[in-house]
Amino acid sequence: MDGYERRTRLKQKKILDTAFALFSEKGIQKVKIQDIAAAAEVSQVTIYNYFSSKETLVVETIKHYLDQQLTAFDAILQSELPYEEKWNALFQMKIEQTSKLSPDFTRELLSENEAAVALLMDYSKNVVIPAFLSFIDTGKEVGYISTSISNQTILFVLDSLTQNVGQASSGLQSQEDVEKFTKEMNQFFFYGIRGR
Repeated sequence: MDGYERRTRLKQKKILDTAFALFSEKGIQKVKIQDIAAAAEVSQVTIYNYFSSKETLVVETIKHYLDQQLTAFDAILQSELPYEEKWNALFQMKIEQTSKLSPDFTRELLSENEAAVALLMDYSKNVVIPAFLSFIDTGKEVGYISTSISNQTILFVLDSLTQNVGQASSGLQSQEDVEKFTKEMNQFFFYGIRGR
């Protein structure tokens, strides 16, 4: 990659990171291309040269975000952490990421951008679920997860637990609170309210 290509990619990454930060904080509708340009320190023309419209920018921003999340997910799975600590790390990552998304952003994304919804559905079906099923199977192999519970049930319970993580985590004030909440959610998931 030559210097021009590297600068171009860095500029695109800065635009995508900036757009995601603004969208996730304020919602898609409240953010204008000029806001993104000012925060990313580029011109509006530069943004339109890379992304033909705001809708395209939204979709590319989501792709970029998902790629970053997958990289973080893979790093946890490939780490030398014990299986239980991998669960804690994954759940903590979910809490931290969900707490950064404003309700407006999530609502607007899912209700107003068909291309983004299609991307999220495809990503979930073809990337996230297969990776997580593999992680669950590993847990069954190492004896951390009961083999008597189907993967479908495990995914259902996880989905139910994590759907409202954003609301619950909004009251967490410190990293210590996040870690305590993560530990409690994992305890609840694996052992129920009766505990071990």
